[in-house]
Amino acid sequence: MCGDSVTNGAEECDDGGTDSFDGCSANCLNPVSHLLISEFVVTPTAGEFIEIYNPTNAAVSLSNVYLADFKEYYRIADGTAAPVLTDFMVQFPAGATLAAKSFVVVALGSATDFKNTYQVVPNFDLDANDAMAPSMLGTFFSGSGLTNSGEIIIL
Repeated sequence: MCGDSVTNGAEECDDGGTDSFDGCSANCLNPVSHLLISEFVVTPTAGEFIEIYNPTNAAVSLSNVYLADFKEYYRIADGTAAPVLTDFMVQFPAGATLAAKSFVVVALGSATDFKNTYQVVPNFDLDANDAMAPSMLGTFFSGSGLTNSGEIIIL
């Protein structure tokens, strides 16, 4: 029985807990081995953000991890598409890491606007002129962000 601290039958693990983010999922499966978008906020505009979770048991390098909000993001590699003024395609700075079982928050504006909205500083932002948090690298504009009516987010 899942949650009894004994690995039985088809269970991959059983830590006795029912929290899917504590190392063994609530249905007794091993955690996923990749990063997850765990939360995003589209309003207020000054507080837009994307939160990423590392459910693994090891730190993950973010140096080659990208975020994009346009459906043809994959065409960047062959040089045939680029984000429009309201979209972005960004990469974490070299050396950035995400610890095991931890979250990272990317403000889709400035770290200052984010702090004024939530009273905390994000881990990264999209404003190269705001020194409060490290800036993401890549293509983004002053109007980049998420629409309130629906949009794709790619990690």
